[in-house]
Amino acid sequence: MTEPPRERRGLGATLKRWRAPLVLIPLLALLGYSGAVGAHMLWGETRSPTAEPVVTCWDGSDATADACPVPSGAAGLRWVFPSFRPNSESCREVVYENVSVGPFEYVCRMRVQGTRVKVSYTKRAGLERGLAYLGRRYDGVEPEEVARGSRIVYRDPEPTRNGSYELTVAYLDHPFSVTVSAPDERLRDRVLRESVDLRPARFVTVQPPEDDEG
Repeated sequence: MTEPPRERRGLGATLKRWRAPLVLIPLLALLGYSGAVGAHMLWGETRSPTAEPVVTCWDGSDATADACPVPSGAAGLRWVFPSFRPNSESCREVVYENVSVGPFEYVCRMRVQGTRVKVSYTKRAGLERGLAYLGRRYDGVEPEEVARGSRIVYRDPEPTRNGSYELTVAYLDHPFSVTVSAPDERLRDRVLRESVDLRPARFVTVQPPEDDEG
């Protein structure tokens, strides 16, 4: 008469023994997942963002590349155009009536095969304004993209009023340009090719590393 109750008690005890692990396993898994998520969030919150590298700017100062100043003055033109010699007797600063809106410009005169030519190095008053001016100056002339699209060249197919042929090379992301004026197109193009140096656009505001001077 006592055996059946003993079997029921055995079944109940078995269920009790298994119930604890069955509840404990999901709980441990949940705790482990919560801990992993919490650690990831904590790591994400405390990890410092990668700092921008410091470079040497064109003027020798140290800053991040975005904070380097735009070249200015005669030294700035000399940096952007290494062929420019501001102290040369053949170069003169152009003085505009309205200095606040006018460009900063030097005109250098030289002789090539006994012929007078003129090279003007310019920092335009503003990037967009300067490009708009060139578009008006060379009205009807389609500019040519050069230097992997970082600069454009306008070549005037007709002589100006004084009989000279002009071309202008302008940076597209920096307010600098150079204009060559000569009695004929061939000499004009030769002066640009052989006598004018332009710094690569990526190094207009920053100094190149020692292993990348080009």
